[in-house]
Amino acid sequence: MRMVRLFPCLLPSPLIPILPPCSQLDEQTSNDVEVSLADQERINAFSRLNSRAADAEARIAQLRDEKETLGDLEMELELEGEDEVL
Repeated sequence: MRMVRLFPCLLPSPLIPILPPCSQLDEQTSNDVEVSLADQERINAFSRLNSRAADAEARIAQLRDEKETLGDLEMELELEGEDEVL
């Protein structure tokens, strides 16, 4: 791997690596792993469940915020009603 000097006044280390072109890098770092069909199905099932869990957590947070807003509104309405003369 070649090294070049870039802005030596700005860098603590005077040399940085130059990466080879992407095609060479892909060939050198190819880490293809074979996955069985059963494992892929488990991975897909986990992904779907994980996505559903994230969606449910977001919905819970949204409902929690809505509940807080409605509670504040209820309190304001109660306080407003106390000021009225019957």
